[in-house]
Amino acid sequence: VTDRHGLEGAKKGIEENADFLMRGQKAGWYGGMVGAHASFTLSDGTLNQLAELSAATQVGVHIHCAEAESDNDDALKRCGRRALGRLAENGILRPGTILVHCTHLTQEEIHKAYDAGCWIVHNPRSNMNNSVGYTCIEELARGRLALGTDGIDADLITESKVAFFKARDARAELPFDAPLRWLAGAAQLATESLGVPLGRLMEGSPADLVLVEYPQATPLTEDNLAGHWFFGLSPAHIHSVMVGGRWLVRNRRLADDKLYEELENARVVAAKVWQRVEKL
Repeated sequence: VTDRHGLEGAKKGIEENADFLMRGQKAGWYGGMVGAHASFTLSDGTLNQLAELSAATQVGVHIHCAEAESDNDDALKRCGRRALGRLAENGILRPGTILVHCTHLTQEEIHKAYDAGCWIVHNPRSNMNNSVGYTCIEELARGRLALGTDGIDADLITESKVAFFKARDARAELPFDAPLRWLAGAAQLATESLGVPLGRLMEGSPADLVLVEYPQATPLTEDNLAGHWFFGLSPAHIHSVMVGGRWLVRNRRLADDKLYEELENARVVAAKVWQRVEKL
């Protein structure tokens, strides 16, 4: 949801969110959150409507927060508070809310977000790509922190490696395996949002599995798993993927051959879209 397309555009976005959430809760096999863009593209009225929808559906809000200092500057002009303070004032900070980036939050603001029951999602590659600076990672790591990609791709293995090297480069005082803990945080976040026990191999958990074919030159043990993960393992080692007991990737090929046709169609459509953009 954003006000960048006017109040009518924001209204349609809110209606789409409400429809998706209510259908999901009725069906019982998928979940969602109230999706918002960022403080600087949302009016107080729209923020209030998002908070009302969040309360009515009992889910958190997914929103970018203080990705750049300009988000704080805009909030100060609007209401005399920084971005996090503005979100708190409008009822967005609540248990289950996801605050994305948080690159320009103070330590005090980070504590406030965690005290409200929010999750914070760290996106190191996106932050680097947009040149918005490096977050206060040591303070973020004290609470409910997960890793995300901000849409660059769906590769959280690579994201965790970049998070590791970025933290090392910044000489952050963190446990060696900290980025793996943030990956586990992502599983815990999804567990809370969906109400199913993800991230564990145990009876009652969904059969979500990733099999890797990883030849090791040195033994792989519980003690050196993080070292293998950061310095050896890569997405190229993924052999098969199962979701909910159904193979999606098998022997490094998509299990449904029709998906290859859809990918080809997507490339054709993408070319047409770019042609239209160039004309504009």
